[in-house]
Amino acid sequence: MHIAIIGGGIAGIAAAWKIRQTGARVTLIETRPYLGGRLTSHRGADSPTFFDNGAHLFLSTYTQSRRLFRSLGISNDFEYPWPGAIPFATPNGQRHKLQEWPLPSPWNFAAGLLGFTLLPWPSRCRTVAASRELLSIRIDASLSAGEWLSSRVNEEEQNLFWRPLIRSALNSDPVKIPVKYLQTIFREGFCRGFFGGRPGYARKPLGKIFDKNVRQALTDNGIEVILKS
Repeated sequence: MHIAIIGGGIAGIAAAWKIRQTGARVTLIETRPYLGGRLTSHRGADSPTFFDNGAHLFLSTYTQSRRLFRSLGISNDFEYPWPGAIPFATPNGQRHKLQEWPLPSPWNFAAGLLGFTLLPWPSRCRTVAASRELLSIRIDASLSAGEWLSSRVNEEEQNLFWRPLIRSALNSDPVKIPVKYLQTIFREGFCRGFFGGRPGYARKPLGKIFDKNVRQALTDNGIEVILKS
């Protein structure tokens, strides 16, 4: 049997890899000149570094993704430090880390929020309260994350904490995703299990990982990759 997979993003890569394990002949076809879809990198002519598109946080509780990464041989391209730390940067150049504490979940994340000095103290308290609500209360699934947050935190808190967190974890603007997605990130990503999920990051530009390293793994295992087609 010869299977054609249309689209070389992470879903197409996963499908091609798993189907190949059955012994079928597989061809992966992508219209772009690279694999990875939204998991890619860009660099302008005057930029000294790459900027990643796609997810910027890879939580340790993404068990299926991590299983796929191990199978493809790219696990070492990702780091999951403990205790977890998420770096933030503001438009005016301020930098800070949301540093989890070595405490049982969800206190590890709550303590980190209370020490998040980019926000004034009242804002940190509101952020902790909103986070607790995400963990414990049934939420109206018809609301977007942006709508839900607007009724609980102010614009500064959204700009400095919530929007960067949502964009890095879900690769989308808060107004475009259901609040249940944000709730899942908090429950399954940050607060699952005794120690919660460790926020991980890529050691290399995503474009190098998913175009170069993954493409090599696919072709080494007999998967034909056709780009720009």
